[in-house]
Amino acid sequence: MEYFSKLFRFQFKYMISRRRFHFLFLFVVIIIALSFLEICFRYYGMDISIIPSAALGWIGRTPKGTGDVWNPYIFAEFLDYLLLPIGALVFADFYLTDQKEGAYFIIITRSSSDTYHLSGALLCFLGAFGLVLIPFLMFYPVCFVLFPHEAMINPFSNTRSLLELSYIKENAVLYPNLFYTHPHLSNLIYIFYNSMLAGAWALFSYTLSHFLQFSRILIYVLPTAVLLFLGNLTNLLDWRNSISIDLYMNPTWYSGPRYPSIFWAYLLIPLFFSAFVIMVRIHKRKVDEL
Repeated sequence: MEYFSKLFRFQFKYMISRRRFHFLFLFVVIIIALSFLEICFRYYGMDISIIPSAALGWIGRTPKGTGDVWNPYIFAEFLDYLLLPIGALVFADFYLTDQKEGAYFIIITRSSSDTYHLSGALLCFLGAFGLVLIPFLMFYPVCFVLFPHEAMINPFSNTRSLLELSYIKENAVLYPNLFYTHPHLSNLIYIFYNSMLAGAWALFSYTLSHFLQFSRILIYVLPTAVLLFLGNLTNLLDWRNSISIDLYMNPTWYSGPRYPSIFWAYLLIPLFFSAFVIMVRIHKRKVDEL
């Protein structure tokens, strides 16, 4: 591992210098900007008493499926269908790319295959994580420009009836005390959660690249396709869609229940699985691949 830091810097410079990385970063920025414009359009011309506070005007608080006539919900669609593939596109294919271009064997002769894969796997996670996190944090102050710090009527305040609060705590909101009393902190937690989701599933896509070398496209889209299938399956089986991943990607209310265990499972399962596969691979390979 003596060459780990040098190889990490080399791969990092390669990752952020690629046109793909620049394009993906710009794409995420555009999606977030369009989502903020969508929020502005929704509240344009409304009475000041209806305008939400900066915390509640965050794009991640936008509900989905309320039956509005104009109802694209750009940010929600981005989380559902594009977050994980975009995270995987950052660097999950580094192994396949280096093999195709003939760089893999040159690199491991100067370090080792274990160092190469550990460094690349770490960058695979960090690249996807940073690609999502940085634009989110850059745009969060925009909430304070578009909306007042405190709204005239706060629909999420503790003045709601105890009966309704009880229903929300048991069914529609994860960590309701945080949701009510510290909405900005709640928003930031979901920003970091979605960023870590992108990183975790990008790492999972990298582990798939060892088994699915025949299809690079499949390693990008397979995790999203499987998760969407599971979500639709639970809906068909009348499980109230309580394990669908889109229920856990923002703090907005939903009619069905949400569970903290599933919230963390979506993050920890791909991380632990990827770590297990990488460690097994390193343990079994006693010599460099030549």
